[in-house]
Amino acid sequence: MRLILLIMLGLVTSCSGDYSKKDADEKVVTAQNPQKMTDESKLIHDKLFRNAMLQPCLSQQTFERQTSHGGWYKLKNCNLNLNGIELKNKEISIHKGRKGKIDGIEFLIYPDTEYGSYLRQKAPENVVVNESKTCVRYYRDTFPVVTIVDELLCDAIYYGQI
Repeated sequence: MRLILLIMLGLVTSCSGDYSKKDADEKVVTAQNPQKMTDESKLIHDKLFRNAMLQPCLSQQTFERQTSHGGWYKLKNCNLNLNGIELKNKEISIHKGRKGKIDGIEFLIYPDTEYGSYLRQKAPENVVVNESKTCVRYYRDTFPVVTIVDELLCDAIYYGQI
């Protein structure tokens, strides 16, 4: 019975779009425990959580750049608390989809900070990690930028489209 369940789970996972490529710099990894919603996932999917984090800095948003999925907007002096780690006075970018919903966030975070260390354990450099209905990538080329998007945009960050 356990073997049948594992086979069925493997089929569901393989059909859901979660995959891993062999090339070391082109990977999508699925996290072990997708049921537990991380703060990164709450930032994208929980409107109350997101508003509590971003409300103080949302009024100062400025347009940054257009993408094929929406647009990036810059916010200044944001104070985030992700997974118990405070990030103060951050300049962040939010991605709004075509319907105006926030479906992505990115910001610079150095690897020698507490949150940078947390990210390095969670997501190897330039690898897209799919967990809790979101995808997280730490590093864009050689820049220590964390990008967090809705899982519908996983391919877009994987291929550099947003």
